[in-house]
Amino acid sequence: MNAPKFLRWLALLPCLATPVEAQEIPATTPAPAAAAANAGSENPLAALNEQVQQTLAAAGVPFSDEQERAVALMMEERRRASEDLFGDLMNFRAGPTQGQEEDRLRSAIEWMRTEFLANLGDYLTPAQAAAWATHSDALAATTAETARAARSAETQYVRITNNVFTAEHNGYGAGNSTDVIQRGGAGAWHGRAEFELADDALNARNAFASNKPPYQERRLTVDLSGPSIPGRLSSGLSFEQSESENVGTVRATLPDGIFALGITRPNTYREIEVRNTLQASNAHSVRTFLRRATEASSDQGIGDFTLPERRYESAEVRWNVGLFPFSILSSRSIHEARFQLNASTDETIPFSDDVRINVLDAFNGGGAQNRSEERNRHYEFGNLFMRVGDVITFKAGFEGNYRHQRSYSTNNFNGTFTFSSLDAFRQGRALTYRVTRGNPLLEFGQLETGTFVQADVNVGPQVVLMFGARYEAQHNLRDYNNLAPRAALAWSPGEDTVIRAGGGLFHSRLTTGMVEEQKRFDGTQQFEIVIDAPSYPDPFAAGTIRQTRPTVRVTDADLVAPYVAVGMISLERTFFSNLLFTATYDLVREYHKLRTRNLNTPFDSRFEARVACTAATPDEACVRPFPDRGNIISLESAGRDVKHTLRLSVRKRFSIFNGSLSYNALRVRGDVQGGAGTRSSNAWDPDADWGRSPQATHSINAGLNASLPLGLFVSGDLSYNSGRFYTITTGRDDNRDSNVNDRPDGVAFNTERGPRYFNVDLNLSKAFFLRRAPGATSGTNVNVFVNMTNALNRVHYGTPSGVLTSPNFGRSTSASDPREIEIGLRFQF
Repeated sequence: MNAPKFLRWLALLPCLATPVEAQEIPATTPAPAAAAANAGSENPLAALNEQVQQTLAAAGVPFSDEQERAVALMMEERRRASEDLFGDLMNFRAGPTQGQEEDRLRSAIEWMRTEFLANLGDYLTPAQAAAWATHSDALAATTAETARAARSAETQYVRITNNVFTAEHNGYGAGNSTDVIQRGGAGAWHGRAEFELADDALNARNAFASNKPPYQERRLTVDLSGPSIPGRLSSGLSFEQSESENVGTVRATLPDGIFALGITRPNTYREIEVRNTLQASNAHSVRTFLRRATEASSDQGIGDFTLPERRYESAEVRWNVGLFPFSILSSRSIHEARFQLNASTDETIPFSDDVRINVLDAFNGGGAQNRSEERNRHYEFGNLFMRVGDVITFKAGFEGNYRHQRSYSTNNFNGTFTFSSLDAFRQGRALTYRVTRGNPLLEFGQLETGTFVQADVNVGPQVVLMFGARYEAQHNLRDYNNLAPRAALAWSPGEDTVIRAGGGLFHSRLTTGMVEEQKRFDGTQQFEIVIDAPSYPDPFAAGTIRQTRPTVRVTDADLVAPYVAVGMISLERTFFSNLLFTATYDLVREYHKLRTRNLNTPFDSRFEARVACTAATPDEACVRPFPDRGNIISLESAGRDVKHTLRLSVRKRFSIFNGSLSYNALRVRGDVQGGAGTRSSNAWDPDADWGRSPQATHSINAGLNASLPLGLFVSGDLSYNSGRFYTITTGRDDNRDSNVNDRPDGVAFNTERGPRYFNVDLNLSKAFFLRRAPGATSGTNVNVFVNMTNALNRVHYGTPSGVLTSPNFGRSTSASDPREIEIGLRFQF
C-alpha cells in the first residue's frame, strides 16, 4: 500500500459514517435539523452557550453585541479546557472509552457547565435572567438534567490553567492544563482486563539487518476501581506485567567486512498500584497512591555500530508513595498540598569488563565496563493556595524537592581506545586512551525549592491580565538571584476568538546527573587519565605519549542557573462550534546555557593572542597553559541560543469521527550543540560552535479518530518532518584537546540535512457491547484490536555519518523499526 492510496482511504472514512450511532451524546433539547448530524460530537459546554442564546432570542431579549463580547472570554476560557477533556472522551485509539475515564471526563465537563451557569447571571439583564430562569426551571425537571446534576457531583473541582506563563510552574508551557479533582466515594465500579501480543511472524525485517530475529511481546493489564465506601471512599487497584524482546539492529564495519545482525533486547516489567480518594467532608478530600515496579533487561546497549560483545543487563526496583490533600476553604478559595516519595534501586552488570575499542562510526567493541549500583531517594513536597475574586484571582504556593543519591560505579576502569579510522585500527594508531581511577563510591544530596505569587486581573469583561513572579534556589549552585517575573494577556475581541500574548523568564536547575559528574571527577574522588596518541594495546608502554596527568572537573566560580526569556502571541478561533484553529508564534532566548570547556587546551604559541592549535601546528609550538597538569574540564554557564517557532493547528469533530492537523516551523541557532554540559570544540573561541540546531525545520502531524457503526473504531496518525541536520567532523583531534569533535576549517555545526521522515500508524478495533447505557461511549464490552506502527513499512533511515575518516561517511547505516503489528483483547465494564 503506498502513501497516496492510504490517504485516499482515510479520506473515505467520513463517507462510511452515518449519524445513527450509539456513541452519540443526546442534546438536552432537540437540536436544529442542520445540527442533528453533529449532535454526538458537540461539546456540551458549547451546546449550552448556543442554548442560552437561542432561549433569550426566543423570549425577545437577545444578547446585545456588547454582551456577546463580554461573555465571549468567559466562555472561550472554559470551552478550551472542556474541549481538551471532550477530545479525550472521544478518543477511540484504544477502542471504546474506558468506563472510569468516561465518568471522570463527563463529570468534569458537567462541573464546568454548572460553573458557567453560575457565572452567567453576572452578564444578564433582569429580563434576560427571568427568561433564562423560566427555561432552566422547566429543564431541571427533566431526566437529562437530573443525570447531569448527578454526574457533576462526581467532581469536586476543576482547575483550569490556560496561561502558558503561569508562575505556578517552572517550565514554559507546563501550566497549560486542566486538573480534575474527583470526589471520593462517587461514581460506579469499573474494571478493565487487557492482553496484548506481538510476534516476529507479524512484523517486517529491518532494512539493515541480515535476519529477522525472534521477537515476542506479551502484556497483561488489569485495573479495578470504584466507590469502596459510597459517598466516602473510592479505591483502585491496577496491575501490569510486560514481557518483551525489543528489536534492534547491529550494522558495524569491521576490518574484514560488514557485520549486520538483527537483535532482541529482552525486558520484563511488573507494576502494581493501589490508590484511594477519601472524602473526609464535603469540602475536604485526600488522594493517596502506592506503587511498586520492577524491571529487568538484558542484552542492552548494543545496536547500530555497537557489537553484541558490549552488551549488559540491568535490574531496577522502584517505589512511589503519594499523599495529596485538597480543600475547598470557601466558595472562592481552595488549597492543595502534595507529598510524594520516589525511591529506586538500580544495578547494572556488563557481560564483559574488557577494554573498550571505538572506531569512529565503524564499530564499537570490547566490554561494556559500566558495572554500577545506585540508590536514589526523591522527596517532593509543595502546596497551592488560590482565591477567586470578581476582579482579582490570587495564587501563591511553593514546592520543594530533596534528592539523595548513593552510587557505586566502575565505569571505564579498564579504559577505552578510540581510533579515527579502520586503517588506523589496523595499524594500531589510536587517537586517545581514557581510563578512570579513584573511589567508585559517591554519596550526595540536593535540595531544590521554588515559590511563586500570581494575580489574574479582570480589567474588563473582554480582557484578563496576569502578573506573576517565581523564585528558584537550589543546593549545589551558589546562585540566588533567580527571580523570574512573568506577564500575560488574554483578550477576546469578539465571540469565538481569543488573542493571547505574554512574556517571562524561566530558570533551569542543575540536574543531579551533572552534580554527580562534577563531584565524581573532582580529582579527589576520581579522575580520568587521557593519553593522546597512545601505544596499542599497552597504552602505558614507551611511545609517542603526550601526557598522562589526571583529567579533573572543576566548576566555574561564576556558574549561574540558565534561564530562558520567552515572548509569545497566539490567536485562537472557533468556527461552527467545534472547528478549532490556533496560530502561535513564540521567541525563546536562552542565556547562561551550561557547557564545558577544557581550561588546559593547548594553544599555538607562535601567535600573540591565544588561538587553537591545528593539524599543521608543530608539536613544539602547541603548548598547554598549565604544562604540569592534565585536562581541566570546567562547567560554565556561558552558552546561549535563540529559537523561533511558528505553530498552526486545526481540529474538527463530526458526528462519528474527529480529525486534527498541525504544522510547526522551527528555527534554532545556538553555541551549545548538544545537551547541557556539551564540550566546546574550541576553548579559545567562544563563538566557534555557533550554528543551527539538529532539529528538523518543518514538521507536520495529522490524526484521524473515528467511531464507526457496528462497534468499529479506527484511528490513524501521520507524521512528517523535513529531516534532521548533522555535522561534518574530521575524525581527528586536530587541536589536541583530547576531544574528537573537530570540524574542517570553515565548516559550521549542522550544515548537512539528513533524510526526511514520513510515518503512518494505524489502530483498528471491534467492540462487542454486552451492556451500554444510552448516550454512553463505553459500557460492558469485549474489544478485539490491532495496532500497526509504521503501517506502510517505510524505511526510516537514520542520520548519516558525518565523520570524514569513517568508511560510512555520508551514508545512513541504520533505520528505525519496520512495520510492527500488535494484536490484543480487552474486556471492560
